[in-house]
Amino acid sequence: MTLRRALALAALAAALAPAAARADTTISTLPGPTAVRAWGGTALLSLLDPASGRYQLATSRGGAAPQAIPGIAPAADPFDADIGPGPDGSAVIVYARCAKRACQLFRTTPAGGAETPVAGATSRDGSETAPTVWRGRLAFARTYARGSSQVYVRPLDAPASVRSTRLPGLPRRTCDEVNGCHAITNGTVSELELRGTSLAESVTFPLRTVGICGERQIRLVDVVRRSSALVADTICGLGGQTFVGVSWAGSQLLFARTCPGDPGGCRDAHALAYRYTPPSRRTEIVKQPGVMLGFAALDATHALEVRAPNTKNGTCDNYDPSGPHPACDFVSAGPLPYGAASSRAR
Repeated sequence: MTLRRALALAALAAALAPAAARADTTISTLPGPTAVRAWGGTALLSLLDPASGRYQLATSRGGAAPQAIPGIAPAADPFDADIGPGPDGSAVIVYARCAKRACQLFRTTPAGGAETPVAGATSRDGSETAPTVWRGRLAFARTYARGSSQVYVRPLDAPASVRSTRLPGLPRRTCDEVNGCHAITNGTVSELELRGTSLAESVTFPLRTVGICGERQIRLVDVVRRSSALVADTICGLGGQTFVGVSWAGSQLLFARTCPGDPGGCRDAHALAYRYTPPSRRTEIVKQPGVMLGFAALDATHALEVRAPNTKNGTCDNYDPSGPHPACDFVSAGPLPYGAASSRAR
């Protein structure tokens, strides 16, 4: 065996290191599925009320069990929400509230008590989702009746008269060896995460020849230059591979790939956590022990995760309604033993 091959194998082994040495802690169980976001020591997630079947927007601080935010009306589905610093540096929450097949953006604080529409972020014939906030900027996705979702940015506190600026979102086309290249006209934006002038995007679009549920991509946009770069991609096969939890830890981008159908889609793991460093384009990976519904970085080596343990009654996001309802696990994970991987993650 050559020295180069030996080093490559050692790097791969480190990249897929098991999580046995970690000290993961279950914060609480959750009665329903939810994404999770975090900033400044506060986690933001949705809390299912089993009695009503509706979700409440909730926060968790310092490893405590989630508590519903006062004064925020519940929703039929988990909230599409984000928490980050507002213009004055204090925490602000932005979220989508949906009715009649359309969603509009609102803002509040961890203290709750009021739901305020975001001025200028509502269109007459579109639906706004995937909001994210950082200081004075708000980014969000807008979907019309036809065409792919579009990504916009605007000043958070600007009046409605100030127009939003369109940013790169879905790639314009995709190519394969059978059909050549064709335009992408029906892609969607799943998540956005803003930090400074960097916007991370999680997008999905269908494929004609492979992937039973399309291609997923993580993309990175420079808000000022309006340039876009591909960070990671995966073709959704029998594993149901999808990306969750784009989040920033300083200048590093963290996210996870989960495979609820077949662990083979995540390199024989239920999920993988990624850490990407933009200047060097270095990607590091670590196996995760369970199917993941939510992921939010706390720092470069620790994260909050919402996991869906497999039980005899199914999982918390896929179960028999006539039987017992399995719980999700809300977990503080880490330190994550990342190892080096390829320059771009597939």
